[in-house]
Amino acid sequence: MRVIVGQSEDIDTLKAVRRVIFQCQTQLGGQSPCAAILLAGVEYDHAIVLRAVQATFPELPLAGCTTAGEMASANGFSDDSLVLMLFCSDQLTFAVGLGRSLSHNPGAAVKRALEMARGSLRGPEQMCLVFCEGIVAPAHEAVQALNREVAQGCPVFGGVAAHPWHLETRPRQFHGHDAHEDAIVVLLIQGPVAYRFSVSNSWQPVGKHAPVAVSEGQEVRMIGDQPALEFYRHYLGPHAHPVLEFPLAVHSPESRRFYILAPIGYDEQTGGVRFAVPIHEGQIVQLTEVTRERMLSDVRQTLASEAVAPDDDWQPVAGLIFSCATRKHILGTQTVEEIALLKTHLPPGIALAGFYSFGEISPLAAAGPSFLHNCTFITLLLGERRGAVTRETARPAASGFDAAPAEEASRDDLQRRVAFLERRLKRSDFYRQRLEFHKDLSASLLRKINREINQARLEIKHKNEMLRHTLALADEIQKNLLPAEAPWSPFFDIAGQSLFCSETGGDYFDYLQVADRADGHIGVVIGDVSGHGVEAALLMTTVRALLRLSIARGGALDRIVNDVNRHLAEDVGQSGRFMTLCLLRLLPETGEMEWVRAGHEPAVWYDPARDRLVELKGAGTALGVDAGFRFSLNRQAGLAPGQIIFLATDGLWETRNSQGAFFGKQAVHEVIRQNGQASAAVIVEQLLDHMNRFRGPNPLEDDVTLVAIKIKSLPDMTPEGHWYPSI
Repeated sequence: MRVIVGQSEDIDTLKAVRRVIFQCQTQLGGQSPCAAILLAGVEYDHAIVLRAVQATFPELPLAGCTTAGEMASANGFSDDSLVLMLFCSDQLTFAVGLGRSLSHNPGAAVKRALEMARGSLRGPEQMCLVFCEGIVAPAHEAVQALNREVAQGCPVFGGVAAHPWHLETRPRQFHGHDAHEDAIVVLLIQGPVAYRFSVSNSWQPVGKHAPVAVSEGQEVRMIGDQPALEFYRHYLGPHAHPVLEFPLAVHSPESRRFYILAPIGYDEQTGGVRFAVPIHEGQIVQLTEVTRERMLSDVRQTLASEAVAPDDDWQPVAGLIFSCATRKHILGTQTVEEIALLKTHLPPGIALAGFYSFGEISPLAAAGPSFLHNCTFITLLLGERRGAVTRETARPAASGFDAAPAEEASRDDLQRRVAFLERRLKRSDFYRQRLEFHKDLSASLLRKINREINQARLEIKHKNEMLRHTLALADEIQKNLLPAEAPWSPFFDIAGQSLFCSETGGDYFDYLQVADRADGHIGVVIGDVSGHGVEAALLMTTVRALLRLSIARGGALDRIVNDVNRHLAEDVGQSGRFMTLCLLRLLPETGEMEWVRAGHEPAVWYDPARDRLVELKGAGTALGVDAGFRFSLNRQAGLAPGQIIFLATDGLWETRNSQGAFFGKQAVHEVIRQNGQASAAVIVEQLLDHMNRFRGPNPLEDDVTLVAIKIKSLPDMTPEGHWYPSI
């Protein structure tokens, strides 16, 4: 496969086409082309151009259209040139087809174009290039019809014919030796064609999201609670004509992706805005904006990615570019950098041709359907698969058309150059006015966005103040649920404390004792909810209520915990939330203690007289995990004065310092040993002091709760009592 490109600028159509044909013939070196793509400015006499090309290459399959600007590897970017790309191949077959009256029946026009082209092919098409009308005809419907009608696996690429915005003229589509309006032209390729492509879209959403409330066909009537036209003017200020530089982002409900559509018409009577593609009611839209720097940077990154890199099976020889006319207006004098980026990042010597369109056609991903895009830059690289069998194909014979540029009189040449420069100056003045208009709209958008950001900041500040007040109230309520002071007992010295790492916590402890008896049993419960914060605090208060209700009914500790677990699992069993708990009761009359462990770390029993430290273990899973689990009661005798029983949550020994090291259980046990003769309150204070000095400036990462019980004395005998919660 070999591809060559010619490009010419001239105010005289015949001289321009002679020059571009001469360039191509010089590169062909006698080889006959198989197909052609012609891209032309609207102010040329297209009948002369097409007759000249067909006279030089009779019966050559040709497709193309008018443009809003051309680009080519020959001379770069131009606002008004002829670009001719010729394909030569012994392995590929090319065929063109035409469908008229696209606006009347897009589906029928697409079928006619494909049927005409397929008549010259030997098998199903492997690629479809399309050039179509898009102002009076629904180009998106034509693309949808192509997706349905082309052979399976055949990709569709192309662009919508265009013209410079300041000219009142109709775009045209080229087929063979004729130029048409309101038509679709397809160029089908059959054979071992290989391709890679990329889609660059640099626009970014700004402002508020809003749903499309009312739409009819391609016209959006209401966005949110205001007319669509007022939605645009809210951000951009008063303006009478559609602003293509600020398209809408249409968000996909299934993902974070969006596509963009530029407005093409305003209706002052209905307040509606018309787009090239329908936007349905309920879809979420947002205004978008772009900068020249981001636009070029995005193209650079896209071209450098693997999306356009060839594989080992082929090498690209041609590149087709379909870019949005809006991009050209925003880039201004930097438009030439797009073709420069292509030459920098694509393989050297590759033939490039492309145009600025009123809509770009391509898939979003390989093997996917094609879409009509706005404001995109699409790069399509073409080549042939290696290893294909070469076949002989008929070639149109070259004619005697004199394509050599004629010698010109210096005065005529000067007059033509002046006329061409006057045309270019007129367009430059239009571009300058458009850039100034775009600058004014951007300034209006910036002011409006800044006001909305400031308003949002004030709303966030107000909501944060409300949230802080709510959390402070929740913190106060939660702390009121924890014991304000330890119960008095002639046998036990008790102290406990909780520190929360956020406004509310998930740790819990409580004291339980016999009412109105100075010598009765005493109980302690400690728990730790998974996670921390408001959700953990709510679960903690639920367990506290269930536990107190179950204790009030009386009974053994294991029955109480079984009750609590069953009710909690019914409420939170599917949420993944759970709570560990240890319920301990001291029996002074027998010198015993009994406890139930529900997945909590074991309590510590320390005897200073023998310097012996024992963990009070026992089987049991966390509360809320398994409603049918049955907890067991553990019992131990041997309580004696001076002994210490210590309970805590894992936030104590899992506190970390700046180096990431844990405080650790060994440090906790050492502090208990060092304070074996001290009171319960001192033990708690010393543990917290050592922990805080260890972590230094690091914030608490988890709630910390600890309870220390020191045995003061035991009675010889006490009447049997009943166990009640303290009130």
